[in-house]
Amino acid sequence: MFVARGLELFEREKAMNLRKATSSVGTIKRKLTSPKASDDGTGKSSKTAKILQELIRIKTLFDSCDTDKGGDLDAEEIQAVMIKMNQPCRLQDAEKAIHFLDGDDSGTIDWVEFAQALGAGKFKELPYEPGGPKWSKFNLENLAALPSDFDADIQVTCRH
Repeated sequence: MFVARGLELFEREKAMNLRKATSSVGTIKRKLTSPKASDDGTGKSSKTAKILQELIRIKTLFDSCDTDKGGDLDAEEIQAVMIKMNQPCRLQDAEKAIHFLDGDDSGTIDWVEFAQALGAGKFKELPYEPGGPKWSKFNLENLAALPSDFDADIQVTCRH
């Protein structure tokens, strides 16, 4: 899958301390339009372009979920997205999801963890509890279906 390959490339760059250089959609778009991204006849570069396009899509969705623009998703932001997708979600539910998906134990989900979770279907692995959210609904298609300005009109009542 393109997402998995894109994350492999991203992890390689991260290892070379380039994480900040690729953390913005603008940087990814510049890479996408660079001469290296053009097809050289082997198809290899066009695959890279597709990977970068998918990463742009995921990063754009992440940014729309990151309502405080802090660069990561906290429990309240996850809760707000689930509620906007008409899924009942208590703050406690969102905190459990973060605990399950948070690879670096920061207490939040950064965009790499977000992309990895979406690409690997990790949200589907979260257990369903009666009356709680159906985490399988947290996927690229449903996120993309939300209005681009959905963060502006979410009213969340924090319930524990």
